[in-house]
Amino acid sequence: MLRYVYLHYLKDYDWILKADDDTYVIMENLRFLLSFHNPDLPGYLGYHFNMHLKQGYMSGGAGYVISRSGLKKVIEVAFKENGCPPDGKDEDLDIGKCLQMAGVPPLVSYDKYGRETFHTDKVWQHLYGTVPRYLKKYSWNGVTDGGGCCSQFSVTFHHVNPQTMLLMHQMLYRTSVYGRQTPTDISDMFHMAKVLPLL
Repeated sequence: MLRYVYLHYLKDYDWILKADDDTYVIMENLRFLLSFHNPDLPGYLGYHFNMHLKQGYMSGGAGYVISRSGLKKVIEVAFKENGCPPDGKDEDLDIGKCLQMAGVPPLVSYDKYGRETFHTDKVWQHLYGTVPRYLKKYSWNGVTDGGGCCSQFSVTFHHVNPQTMLLMHQMLYRTSVYGRQTPTDISDMFHMAKVLPLL
């Protein structure tokens, strides 16, 4: 897939998004988050796990997005050095290995308040604190539940069935709250191209 995108679409797009078919993506928020990052610098964003690799890796279920420059490095460096198996067991971990080998760093994808934008589970699991136990061990940024779990500019939620996708779409795009507007000062909501420090 990555090689195909590299060969056919590299010049047409700034970022490459990978998401599962049960991942709900709020595209407007993704575009807003990416506006703080340069696609001509290597990097990728998502829900950051702290396991298995020095720089960690992004959850496949929550989705991740790779810069154009990052994809170029994966194909031209890691693929050429046989560092990326054509088909592995754990897609997100395998891609994380490729990205690390190619020198593509994970970027900060949580907002200035530390609230995540990519989410490994359903919205109510993050709100209620009923996410799987492994997440507390795997999360690079730590797990917060309740109102502090999720950025107001959240990008993805995973394990979302078709009925819930319809509900989320209705609430996000077809329901208005009279008198409510987006905060006016959001120019510093995300960290400008900040690379996460290694643990």
